[in-house]
Order: sequence, then C-alpha cells, then structure tokens
Amino acid sequence: MSEPNQNEANLQLAESEERYRAAIDNAHDMIQSVRPDGRFEFVNKAWLDTMGYTLDEVPALDMWDTIHESSLDHCKVYFGKALDGESIPYMEAVFRTKAGDPVPVEGSVTNRYLGDAIIATHGFFRNISERLHAEELERRNAALIIDEKARYLEKMAALGKLSAGLTHELNNPAAAVSRASARLAEALVLRDEALTTLISHGITSDQCRLLTTFALPATAPTTPLGPLERDHRESVIEEVLDQLGVPQPWSLSAGLAEAGQTVDSIRELAEQVTPGDLVPTLTWVTATNATRSPSTFWCGAVGGSPRSSRRSRATPTWTAPPSNRSTSTTDSRAP
Repeated sequence: MSEPNQNEANLQLAESEERYRAAIDNAHDMIQSVRPDGRFEFVNKAWLDTMGYTLDEVPALDMWDTIHESSLDHCKVYFGKALDGESIPYMEAVFRTKAGDPVPVEGSVTNRYLGDAIIATHGFFRNISERLHAEELERRNAALIIDEKARYLEKMAALGKLSAGLTHELNNPAAAVSRASARLAEALVLRDEALTTLISHGITSDQCRLLTTFALPATAPTTPLGPLERDHRESVIEEVLDQLGVPQPWSLSAGLAEAGQTVDSIRELAEQVTPGDLVPTLTWVTATNATRSPSTFWCGAVGGSPRSSRRSRATPTWTAPPSNRSTSTTDSRAP
C-alpha cells in the first residue's frame, strides 16, 4: 500500500475510533470493559458519574472493588461464565460507589476475542434505582388500598351489627333497663377497685383533686355521640393509649371518649401519674363518668359504638394487681 493510501487509512481508523468513543461516552447506560484479571480496560462517562470515580482513579481499581457485598457471589459466577465464552443476555447486580452506596443495576455482558482467546468482557448496565423505588411505591399504594377497603368493610359490618342490635334492644326496653342496671353495678365495682389500688400506691391529695377534675372535663359531650363520631374518637384515643403502653387500649377508649377526653388531656394526665398508676387512674375516670352519665348506660345497653361493640363496652373490666406497685392490666368483657 502506498504511503498516501496508508495515511488515509490511518485517518479513517482514527475517525472511526473517535466516533466509537463519542458514542460510548454519550451513552446513558453504564459501559465497562474488564480484562480477565479483573482490571478495567475502559469505562464511560455515565459509569464515572454514577460510581463517583474520576478517570485517573480507574486504572488502580479492581472490578470487585465496585461490586456490593450482596452481589459478590453471583457476580463471580457470571464473570466465570463470561470467561468460559458464554454471553450473558441479562443479569441483575448491585454495584458499590466510591462512597460505599449501593446502586442496583441490570444489563448484559459480551466478550471480545483476539483469535480464539477472550481478552476482555464488555458490560452494559443501567441504573434501576428509580424504577425499583417506583415499584416499591406502587406495592405500598396497593397495600394501602387493600387496607383501606378492609377497614371500610369492617366499619360497615360493625355498623350493620349496631343497627341490628339497636333494633332488637329498642323492641325490648326491659332488657335495656336490666343491662343498664348491671353496667351501673359493674362501674361502681370497678371504680372502687381502682380507687383502692391507687390508695395502696400512696396517691396524694393533689392527685385526688387532679382525678376529680379530669373525670369531668369542660369538653364533655352533653348528648350521646353519633356512631361515626364515637368510632372516630375511640380510634384516636385507642392509638394514644397504645403509644403510652396501656394494655388492650380498646377496653378504655370507649369510656374515655364518652367522658369527652382528648388526646391532649390523656397525655397531660399520663405525665402527672406514674406508669404503674396510669391504668387504674384511667379505669377510675371511665367508671366514675359511667356512674354520673345515664347516657353511658343506655348507649352501652343497646349496643355501644361500632368499635366497643366488637371489642368492649364503654366501661372497661380491670383487675387490681395482686401486689403493691405491680403493673395493672385490662381486658374486655361483654356486659
């Protein structure tokens, strides 16, 4: 080949290599070429930007320095297959950035040969962090939708039971009166048991005045709450009782809602009594309110709120601890 033709061929080859390099550097996917010894032959700009390395740092890197520990084992398997001459049409892995952050990727791997010998593997990967995040959000949204439907069906079922109970009890006033009387007697017993426990714990006169004030809050409803409003109040109070570590919080939530208590008032009371006194204190408050509010007995006698009808009534059942300063417990008992 003449010298002019050789020069032209060299120029064409250089131009082709520049186009190839530009195409690789401008690609959105992460591209890497790895020699059989695990050293990088080249990486593109997307790889550098994602992994946080500079081009000068790449020659000192080993491929395994950039693989997250969670992917080391199966990446070694894939790399072995590639060196055996297999092409990897699809694989998933987790890379590790210079800062140590995981980067989930998916892609493929091909081989480059010199004669019959493999001299490098070419990997083409895309960062799938955003896609995985979107899929996780979709799963959470689907779970929330299912949960909301379940809650809705549960409330509808509870309202249906409430309606049936109201119809039955209103057709039998004598049964309602008998039940209200029994609930009054139960409330008196619970109130006395709770007070006895508080006295044995050494309740002070200031705490007694606090209990009396708390039992009759200024926001106490003057008329019975509607089923939906009652259920909402009980739900909110049940959550705060659970946060305060009260066992079976639903057994107290109905009575506290009927007494007109709020989340703030309950938290304020919890700050002024010891943890061991909180359950008997709340029991005394609900039982005291029950003895002063006729509507409590009538509501309880004809079925109570949707929440209390499926768990417990407005007046909780509470058993005094067997020894001084033991942790009180609550449980629910149908009236």
